Amino acid sequence: TARPDQPPLRSMVIETNGFVLDTGGEGPPPIEVGGIKRTPDGLLELGKVTLRLGPTGRPYAVLDGSIGDALKLQQAALTGTLSIPAASLIAPEVFQDSRILGELTGGFDLTGSIQKLSLSNLKTKTEGTDLWDLTVDGSVDNVLKFDTIALDIDASIPSASNLLGTLGLEPVKGGPAEMSISLNSEGTEFSSSAHLRVDDSELDFALDLKDGDAEPIVRGTVESDLIRVEHIRDIIAASAQLAKLDDLQAGGKEAEPPVQLQSDETRPIRDSTLQPLGRAILLSGMDIEVALDLRKIEGPKASTSIASDFELKKRQARLGPVKFAYGGGNFDMTAEVDLENSPELLKVSGAAGGWDLG
Repeated sequence: TARPDQPPLRSMVIETNGFVLDTGGEGPPPIEVGGIKRTPDGLLELGKVTLRLGPTGRPYAVLDGSIGDALKLQQAALTGTLSIPAASLIAPEVFQDSRILGELTGGFDLTGSIQKLSLSNLKTKTEGTDLWDLTVDGSVDNVLKFDTIALDIDASIPSASNLLGTLGLEPVKGGPAEMSISLNSEGTEFSSSAHLRVDDSELDFALDLKDGDAEPIVRGTVESDLIRVEHIRDIIAASAQLAKLDDLQAGGKEAEPPVQLQSDETRPIRDSTLQPLGRAILLSGMDIEVALDLRKIEGPKASTSIASDFELKKRQARLGPVKFAYGGGNFDMTAEVDLENSPELLKVSGAAGGWDLG
């Protein structure tokens, strides 16, 4: 909206099933077009198109390019630049425009039409921080359907204690952590692998997903040559601290805000529903079988190992039997959940013996 002798007002709200992005405020318009002409073959061409996504003054993404056939939204060729607050990737509604963890910057290309829009040359990395390092590279053949994907994600954290302290949470000791994820797909078949390392403890994940059937089918493995109990303790403690951010996003009162929260009228990101992804997967009707093979779990007194399976079929989830012995004690347990009729109840059966409960 243009106002005589005053800055223009802009407003564009993007609603998705994962979040709402509100770009209202004073500043340049979110969409600009120029170079409008009729081509020799009768098409309406937009020679210059600019799209700004995010707050005025510091948009999260800017797309520049052209559209060869504007009436049918065909022949798009756009180059994008990204500058996203890295902290908003952890808790978008809490941190909003905060740059306390640096920025995720980079670029990408978009080409195609409203039927098929291809993303290529995606290269992003964190800048302006030494608290963590994150890179995302890859391509998506059709972003409208999330089809034919090749993505690589790498992250490293030199000190979990420094990271949590910067987020306004209670520091938790822990060695350096690294994570790498690779995601690929062809048609309705997806494959992914991940490697997680905390000091010298590590986990390897491999999952294959076949979609398009009556029920999506997932098969995979979780393996490790060494996990130290002290590192498990540190990870659980750090996860409990990060859960306080989820509580803030849900409107809870238990955690003190690490930053000054904005009102609904001024914050660009609203109604984020991306956090409870694990629960959504469990309730989605997937057919899942994952084998668990932890070949060495080392504690202060002894070492042990665990080999087990996790299954989710017809909304019935089962983990086990889980068998291990440690320090003279033994444990044999199976856990089950009926997600259809009683998702709030966890049924545990089995036996334990030899433990010095004193």
